Parts: sequence; C-alpha cells; structure tokens
Amino acid sequence: MVEDEIQYAYFGGTQSNFWTKNRHYRLYMTSNEIIAIWVGNDEVPSFVGGLLGTLMALALSKGKKKKTRDEELATKTLDEMRADHKHNYALSLEEIESAELLPSSLLVQMNYASIKPVGVLSITCYNGKRLEFGIWSKEDMEAAIDLPTSHLADRTRIKTTWDERKKQYVQMAVDG
Repeated sequence: MVEDEIQYAYFGGTQSNFWTKNRHYRLYMTSNEIIAIWVGNDEVPSFVGGLLGTLMALALSKGKKKKTRDEELATKTLDEMRADHKHNYALSLEEIESAELLPSSLLVQMNYASIKPVGVLSITCYNGKRLEFGIWSKEDMEAAIDLPTSHLADRTRIKTTWDERKKQYVQMAVDG
C-alpha cells in the first residue's frame, strides 16, 4: 500500500435482494461519491429467511472464499478495489436526492438471513432509484451517521438514536 494514500473510512452494509442472495458491501464515502465494494453474499436468497435460511447458510458456508476476499480487501487500495469485482459500484453524491438513517425493525430483520441489522441506510436518487443497506453493527452505524452527514448534510435525515438502556438503535422522538 502506498504510504501517502488517503485512507477512507467505511461502514458495513448489506443490500437485501428477495430472489437472489443478499450482497454485503463496504461503503466508502469520498468528497464526491459513495463507493460500494463487494465483500461477499449470503448463501441463500432472502425469501428463504428465518431459521431455515440460517441453517442453510451455515451448511453452505464458504469460509475459505470469504477469508481470501478479506485478505484482498486488507491489502488493496480503494482505487484497486473499485474495479476488482462485477458487483462493485459508485454513486455520485450529485445523484442523491436524500438519505435516511433509520433503526432496524422486525420487518427489516426478516430480509436478512445472515446478519441482524442494527439500522438501515436508505438512499433515494433523483432518478427514482432507491438503495437500502442493512447496517451490520453499532460501530458501523456510528460511522454511517458520521460519514453521510459530513458530505450530504443538507440531504441526510437521521431518524435514529442509540438507547443505552435497550442497547439498540431506536426511533428518534418527534418534537411536536
């Protein structure tokens, strides 16, 4: 890795796909785009879900393949990673109409076989396209809150907050 290379912060998110396997990404934010770098897939499609989906995912697990991808991600620069997989993509910040960070819900969790998302990043583009990412952990959610607000401050709505008593993200109270 080049010593003077810019190190971009990222957070983990999973795109739920009903008929195909969910895709796991590292989401990097630069000053002009969000870059989604493919990390791996669930082993089963979302519609299988629940206990059956979890059992199937464990049975079909490809641990060696994931270890190899983790090693690649640890040694490559962001520029090298951008073009190294067909599921990687970038979204210009100019394309984004709005972004919301929301707490997870039972319905959201049912869409993810291999993770229990703590929250959701929902992006709406000017062309009508919507992207949703289940956020993997509290640390990823903290990064997701910090990164979009620094580059998309005028278009980001944060509708969740950490509840220390419940140990989870909850819906923010609406002033009324």
